[in-house]
Amino acid sequence: MKQETAIPIVALLALLAVEAFQLSAQTDTPAASTPSAAEEPSTTTPPPAEPGRSKIRPPKNRFQWMAKLRGDVTSAMTRATLDKKQMKGLEKSNETLRLAVEAHANKIKFNENEIQSALREIHKQFAGNVFQPADRDLVNADLEHLPLRPPRERRPRPIRPRRLPPWYY
Repeated sequence: MKQETAIPIVALLALLAVEAFQLSAQTDTPAASTPSAAEEPSTTTPPPAEPGRSKIRPPKNRFQWMAKLRGDVTSAMTRATLDKKQMKGLEKSNETLRLAVEAHANKIKFNENEIQSALREIHKQFAGNVFQPADRDLVNADLEHLPLRPPRERRPRPIRPRRLPPWYY
C-alpha cells in the first residue's frame, strides 16, 4: 500500500520541480532588457578551458608520464599520414611503453635500455613535420618530463701487460 502512494508523490514532486525551474528561468532573464556591448552578460557557466588543457591532474611519477605520452602518441598517429617504416617504429615504441607501465604496475623490473630506445624513437619521429603542430607540442611537452638519459660512458679496457710464452724465458 505504501508503494502505491509513493509513486504519485514522486511524480508530483518531479512536476513541481520542473515548474519551479521554468519559473526561475523566466524571472532570471527578462525579455525587455538585453545586455549591451559595454555590459558583460552574466553567465553561470565557467569560461571554456584553454585548448589542450584539462582539469585532470598532471601525472606524478615517471610511469604515469609514460602512459600519458603513449596516449598522446597514439592520438597523434591517428591524425598523421605515416609510411610503413614510421608506423612500425612508433607502434613498437608504443608497445614498449605499454609493457613498461604494466611491468611497473605489477612490480616487475623492465629493461631501461628498451625504454630509452623507445623514447629516442618517439623523439626522432616527432622532430619532423609529419605531425600536426598541436600534437607535436603535446608529445614534446610529455618528452620534457621523460628526459633521454645520456649514454653511459664506457671505460676503455685496461691495458694489461702481455703475458709472454713460457719458452721465452
